Amino acid sequence: MNAIAAARRRTRTWKGYETPPCDDLEVSALRRVVLFGVISIFTLGLGALALLDGTRMLAASGDYTGNDRTALLGLGALTTAGALVPIALWVLAGWALFVRRQRWEW
Repeated sequence: MNAIAAARRRTRTWKGYETPPCDDLEVSALRRVVLFGVISIFTLGLGALALLDGTRMLAASGDYTGNDRTALLGLGALTTAGALVPIALWVLAGWALFVRRQRWEW
């Protein structure tokens, strides 16, 4: 057996890991809350900004007519719908961190 196959075989077993792959003891609740806070700043900030911009475009479309109004209605609707994506990612991250207790290793 060559060295690459031997190294691969060692890391596939549970004993080959430095820590068990599903060990939650090292990831404290404080680290999960801090990570969720960092995720929240970006995802909720982006989602709220897009939601406010979309609703502002929809509200401003009443002052325009013709193609300008159509463009504002279309962009406002798409931006408002697009705001749901970062909010959904925020919900998914919260579920992964607190309910499923997922570990992310970089």
